[in-house]
Amino acid sequence: MFGESDDSRWHAIRGEVVTAVQSALGGSAQLPDRVPAEVVPLLTGVVIMADWLASDTQFIVEQQRDALVDPQRRFAVARDRMLDRVESAGLSAPQIPSGASVAGAWGFAPNALQTSVERDFRPHRAGLATITAPTGVGKTEAGLVAATRLAEVSGRSGVYVALPTRSTATEARRRLRGFLDGAGVSAPVALAHGDADRVLRDADAAEASMWLQQNRHRPGLAPWSAGTIDTVLRAVLRAQWQPLRLTGLANSVLLVDEVHSVDPYMAGLLARLLEWCGFLGVPVVAMSATLPAHLHAALERAYLSGAGVDGVGVRRPVYPGWSFVDTAGKRGLPGDHAVAEMASLGERTLRVRTSAEFPDVASWAVAGASVVVVCNTVGEAQQTYRRVRDAVPPAMPVTLLHARMPAWQRSAATEDVLTRFGKESGPATRGGVVVATQLVEQALDLDADVMVSSLAPMALLLQRAGRLHRHDRPRPTGHEVPCLWIHTPVPQPPEWEAVYDRFELETTAALLAQRESIDVPGEVDELVQQVHHRSPTLLSEAGAAARHNRAAEDQATAETAAIPRPRMVDQLHELTSLETPEVALTRLGVDTDLVVPRHTDEHGCQWLRHGPQEWMPWPEGRPKKRVVQDALVDAALPVAVQHARILGDPPSAWSRYGPLASARVLDVGSGRGGLDLDDELGLVTPTDGKDTP
Repeated sequence: MFGESDDSRWHAIRGEVVTAVQSALGGSAQLPDRVPAEVVPLLTGVVIMADWLASDTQFIVEQQRDALVDPQRRFAVARDRMLDRVESAGLSAPQIPSGASVAGAWGFAPNALQTSVERDFRPHRAGLATITAPTGVGKTEAGLVAATRLAEVSGRSGVYVALPTRSTATEARRRLRGFLDGAGVSAPVALAHGDADRVLRDADAAEASMWLQQNRHRPGLAPWSAGTIDTVLRAVLRAQWQPLRLTGLANSVLLVDEVHSVDPYMAGLLARLLEWCGFLGVPVVAMSATLPAHLHAALERAYLSGAGVDGVGVRRPVYPGWSFVDTAGKRGLPGDHAVAEMASLGERTLRVRTSAEFPDVASWAVAGASVVVVCNTVGEAQQTYRRVRDAVPPAMPVTLLHARMPAWQRSAATEDVLTRFGKESGPATRGGVVVATQLVEQALDLDADVMVSSLAPMALLLQRAGRLHRHDRPRPTGHEVPCLWIHTPVPQPPEWEAVYDRFELETTAALLAQRESIDVPGEVDELVQQVHHRSPTLLSEAGAAARHNRAAEDQATAETAAIPRPRMVDQLHELTSLETPEVALTRLGVDTDLVVPRHTDEHGCQWLRHGPQEWMPWPEGRPKKRVVQDALVDAALPVAVQHARILGDPPSAWSRYGPLASARVLDVGSGRGGLDLDDELGLVTPTDGKDTP
């Protein structure tokens, strides 16, 4: 617009704009001479949000329709309109439920853990709360009560609930919505993960705020939201939208559930995130049924370091129980009476059986038991499903559930599993077999009579066992006591080491070979620490060293990918740029893309299948209608990037539609790259078990 000779004119125009803004603000507004570098990301995020809100086409047209010349009058009108815009976008600060309680929000009497949080947890400022207790004893309810109290004392406007998977995040959003409804709070609840567009449809999407769900960067800005831990970890990844994500988090309480599920790389990112939370005064609630002591110590040290607190020793929470440390280093703990009451939470004896041979699942199912089989990889689940399906009577229901299915098929399988194994299932619907991957480990409220699991690290086996006898109901003869059968084939499938730490598998197997039962909760924490401590006593010296070195390498990679510590930021570009952009991942080794299956009939006509009986002609060009876009999302499924790339480039016509921007087309039956889609098994790959479970 201006040439070099017009520099003075350009400088004058900028001065006029600043003067007009100052005048509109009352004439007394002074720009600071210097802004601390660590505060700049938050200001940048606010500017991005303001730009998105103000640059909406309809809003601009309304502004221009009756534009006022006088800056002060124009500012006054624009401010009122923008306040309405902020509210309609779902960004206004909602009411924090004061004095929230389990009975008030959910309508049932609190147990010992929940009672202790309601009675003893009295924070005066932001801090880190840790809640540890067996699965199924109400940590979520206790955590949300704690989070709302932290929001009140710290001036935060809401809560972001972070979970390890999309399905757990979706369930967390449902429970968060129920909590707010029970507490009498009317506010949108956003969903932050890659499948949110399919999960939130029509009326539900409106309730979540359409503006917040329009692209993948916005849901984390909502005062109340749930999403994957990956979404919130991106707040400390050196990447383009990092400032926006950190800004969204800065006004919330962060509740991280199933925190034990992070690997060393993710733990490094999470520690950096908690360091920034401590620095910004963002309260955090961390919850787990099986929390390794070293992970808790690392997260607490990071939070206190960010808060600028030195010389405060780490204090582990009792198990079951909770602990709290605030940004001044002051601790809060449950009283002795509460500790004694909580000691029996979820009390039961869990039988364990280890066998190199796969047990006779068919006979249990035929005798009326509801059986869940949990496999470590998709390939293993597919093979096990075929084995079980061929062994049971044709009328016996056998369901396969894993992530590598079209979205519509995975949803149908999940609904079927919950109907037969869920909390509300009755004698008329229970029975049969479910063969699944780790999707059922934390995601679904299942109740099995008996479970078979592939060998996994101790913490995860105990998580899986939490789906055994989860609810009070009659049990079939022979299954009156919860029993976890652990399949330990010899030799161990090499694919398992692509999913889990070999040394944790070996240590778990050695411990379980010595016992026939586990007392819950009494022995849970001890077993977890023996396996997941940095130097397990059952490992050889060489094995412990190799495990330590591997973890150190992953954490060093996290250090490279993460933004600097809060007090070490010198330049804004340090927060958004990487020398090697491919390192900016939330998880190592499980990078995935979407593929959309394209079916071709005997006449050469191409079709899109987006439901059990729903077919439509394959859409050519850019999808024009929402129904077509939804159908494509319903048909899509995840696959490891190395497999997806074999299929060629994503269709350019899909590039502007977020969920499909990087999706490839899979021609069913072509066998290209060894990939194919089976009606029962889902996607079959040449290296089953080495990608996301």
